[in-house]
Amino acid sequence: MRFSFHYPVQYFTLVTLCLIPFLGLSQSTSWTGLTDTKWRTSTNWTNGVPDETTDVIIGDVNFIGLNQPTVAKGKGTGACKSLTVGNGAKTCELTIKDGFDIAGDLIIGSNGTIEDDGGRLSIVGDW
Repeated sequence: MRFSFHYPVQYFTLVTLCLIPFLGLSQSTSWTGLTDTKWRTSTNWTNGVPDETTDVIIGDVNFIGLNQPTVAKGKGTGACKSLTVGNGAKTCELTIKDGFDIAGDLIIGSNGTIEDDGGRLSIVGDW
């Protein structure tokens, strides 16, 4: 017995085009702390500086540097989709000196702290 499927090329093209937007939705980056304390330094992150579409992790196995992250005053608002701080074995602290927007959820683990040093923190999700 032989099966044969005859779908037009347009069908496969349509399905492919519909799936493409979902490929980038699960972007994440982890703090390494290798370069300096600046949030906006791309070499401090495993997948570049986060924005409002990026899930951020601070304090996982990728945190191998000595520098704790700081959103510096006068450098613009920091942003991320969700933020997890201190869920790993390494103690970590995020210092906020300017605006910081979290579009989703905030998780602060037992090894994490967030210091508000004259900044503004906005959380849309759960915390």
